[in-house]
Amino acid sequence: MTLSLYLIGFISFCSCTAVKLPSYIKICSMKDPNFSACAVESARNALPKLIHGEPKLGLPPLRPLSVPQLTLLGRNNLKLAMTELKVSGLENLEFLDFRVDTASKVINIKSFDRQIEILAHCNINGQIFFFPLRGAGPCKFTFIDGNYSSNLAYELEKRRDGKKYLKINKKTSTFRYTLGKAKFDLEKLFSTQEIGEQISKLVNNNWKILNEEMRHSIEEALLRIVVDITRLFTKNIPSADFVL
Repeated sequence: MTLSLYLIGFISFCSCTAVKLPSYIKICSMKDPNFSACAVESARNALPKLIHGEPKLGLPPLRPLSVPQLTLLGRNNLKLAMTELKVSGLENLEFLDFRVDTASKVINIKSFDRQIEILAHCNINGQIFFFPLRGAGPCKFTFIDGNYSSNLAYELEKRRDGKKYLKINKKTSTFRYTLGKAKFDLEKLFSTQEIGEQISKLVNNNWKILNEEMRHSIEEALLRIVVDITRLFTKNIPSADFVL
């Protein structure tokens, strides 16, 4: 069960007709030369309320964000399958930039988070630095000083009510990130604590290498999460209600 399917349950509570943007979200004018600053301020002010979820939009609670299942693939046939994920730290997300390119139909959002923590049940199979690994159990990942950039491609879809709605196109959207540091707690995945500690030490001493090996898969996974959450906003709110 992916995050997309998980969110369908929340989306189903929304009306299929247009709904209004919550009053605590400030609408910015595209004609304003300071549109980006206005949008960043609006996002920053809305986050403390949105983090608890917004039933009107079908948005689930984001502290923590629950993700049923996620699989990451790396080189050397490394596979990390995770279930029952709990993502913490989104409440501290800092929005840095927010731009809309109407010609290219792309929304660019830049953000920073000092620390994001992921708890999950993990199943690992493959090789890390030429060491064959196979194990299962609870694991934890911590992303420190992360800069995140989303480029969300969209189309304007006109519906029967005569209004236009944003339709996010995942295939042509992108997600990129950089980290100041990453920590991997894999100690409980293996037969003995000693082996787990040795593997965790090896991974954490070479976290940059492992990060690059799995970057494509991580960015694809994070893009799916961002697109799914964004679609909750764009599904039933006319595009004209987002900006003036």
